[in-house]
Amino acid sequence: MQLTLNIELYVGRTDQELDCPDAIQHVQRTFPWIKRMQHAIRSNTEGRDTLVTTFDIPAGPHADVPVFLNMLCEATYQEAIAYKLAGVGALAGPKAEEWGPFDQSLFIEF
Repeated sequence: MQLTLNIELYVGRTDQELDCPDAIQHVQRTFPWIKRMQHAIRSNTEGRDTLVTTFDIPAGPHADVPVFLNMLCEATYQEAIAYKLAGVGALAGPKAEEWGPFDQSLFIEF
């Protein structure tokens, strides 16, 4: 199954910019079974740099994606991360509920 993440590099909780190589390392540590990951930096609707990454995950652990994304949020000081798993979008993270429902128009495809 394909998982695509949007991780804004400006971190509101710290008012600092997350370093892209560090963000990629956090993704790789959080999802250690990644064999091949593609990534790019794109601007979101507010003009802020966003790491867009996509990779395949095995069928077994896909149900735990929100749990893994909560860990990734903690590691990268994110409030929430928008993602698509097998084409279905959602938000995960400590403030995902406060952000409201997933908005396809804001999601950056790889």
